[in-house]
Amino acid sequence: MLYAYIYNLLRQEFNKINNTLYSKHITVNQLDTHYFTGGQGKSLLIIHGGGAGAESWLNTAIQLADHYTVYIPDLPGFGKSKSSNDQFDIAQYIRFIEDFAKEIDLEQFYIMGHSVGGSLALHYALEYPHRIKKLIALNSFGLGKEIALWLRITSHPVFIEVVGGLVTFIFKALKAISNRLHPHTIFKDPLSKVKIDIGRKTATFSGQTNVITERFKELLMPVLLIAGKKDYIVPYKQVYSAAEFICDCRVRVFPNCSHTVRGKMIPVLVNEVTDFIGKG
Repeated sequence: MLYAYIYNLLRQEFNKINNTLYSKHITVNQLDTHYFTGGQGKSLLIIHGGGAGAESWLNTAIQLADHYTVYIPDLPGFGKSKSSNDQFDIAQYIRFIEDFAKEIDLEQFYIMGHSVGGSLALHYALEYPHRIKKLIALNSFGLGKEIALWLRITSHPVFIEVVGGLVTFIFKALKAISNRLHPHTIFKDPLSKVKIDIGRKTATFSGQTNVITERFKELLMPVLLIAGKKDYIVPYKQVYSAAEFICDCRVRVFPNCSHTVRGKMIPVLVNEVTDFIGKG
């Protein structure tokens, strides 16, 4: 018993990040799910966008943890979370968020989503309004039909198929050359990671273009819509038109912010969040 206690204590310290957040794993619907958590006070669930997953929120979460208990899961197939063989759609992601909240014993909580995660947070609040106290959507998809043309192109199934075929061809050529020059060298296939990354874009694209403004009148909780004026993926003006459909909505536009909040903009975001939710 004593050995197990000491082992668990040491493991917690090993998984501690910057003396603020912990890296943890739980099982959600038979999927090994990784998440970061830490802080104290009101429960704030953060839903990341695409790319690196929950890890992209660490710098912001460390500051938010001074005021709240934060939870940032890696969505299935992102970061360190496992994924099933099925491609996730909006409904499955919403169900995952609900099941994750149950697994960590969240009853009512605050939710914040970024980019695709903003769209997921909005969908979740529409399906489970009794769970959400307040909602924050940052540079969110789903507020309008217009998104960057390059994103539409690179997320299109035809583009994905072409890129996948090109990568396969290049890999086979490199492997043949490597085997000829160095017969005993093990040439590892990088294609699996490429396929995973491409799959992530495919899985999330339906959420990016799923406009739900006609249902925003059903959002009865207070909502904060934040946009970056220099966001070249989601037009910032969409927050104004979307806000007209929400009965209790606050809008903030950061003049010097792009699609991702970085550097000096992090304290600005944290101040907006604490002002909206309240501290502690």
